[in-house]
Amino acid sequence: MLRAGAGSWLIPFLPQPSASSAGVPGVAQPRLRAPPASLPQRRRLGPLWPHPAGRWAPSWPWARGWSWCWGLPWQSSSPCVSAAGGLSLGWRYHRGKIYYFSGEQKPWGDAEAACRSTRSHLTSVTSPEEQDYLAQETRGKSFWIGLAATGPGGSWRWVDGAAYSQAQSFWAPGQPDSTDYGPWGRENCAQIHPVGNGLWNDHNCNFSFPWICKRDLSGP
Repeated sequence: MLRAGAGSWLIPFLPQPSASSAGVPGVAQPRLRAPPASLPQRRRLGPLWPHPAGRWAPSWPWARGWSWCWGLPWQSSSPCVSAAGGLSLGWRYHRGKIYYFSGEQKPWGDAEAACRSTRSHLTSVTSPEEQDYLAQETRGKSFWIGLAATGPGGSWRWVDGAAYSQAQSFWAPGQPDSTDYGPWGRENCAQIHPVGNGLWNDHNCNFSFPWICKRDLSGP
């Protein structure tokens, strides 16, 4: 265990359904606010796509009945965020995935349960690029990630099913060290840690820290 102080965009605007007035009987049309100038082009947001010129295309109707919002069932009578359990508000998009950096603190197991309630998991880290992104976003704080020593013989595994590779890991020097906390057990859960600019540290799973959820938008 280590001891130290503990170009993405958000989606702060939500399209709201309104009565149709564009010649599509019975189909609601979106009432839209302009997106920020920095919004990437051709990026899908819930049920809508930005116009290639950087404007919303107001003629595209919202689906009647069930549609999809971040891969979750969504009805045109409700804001996208209601069906997505918060996935459209407060999450950050990065290279085909969305991440949630919590402001609360929970034990590792409760943090994973919170992620699962939004159909995501505690984040895996599967590339140097992703590690650099998470280290930058955590800004010198400790966050639970989805790595735990739960396999045979205490082997490390990603909770989202991603393959764990010791060669492609980002442990801080001397970690993991599996410190024994007696009745609390050993350090079997991993966190991004301030030491080493976001390198990993093992910690006791019963301690409370903020956490990072991740969902791959290309998945089911």
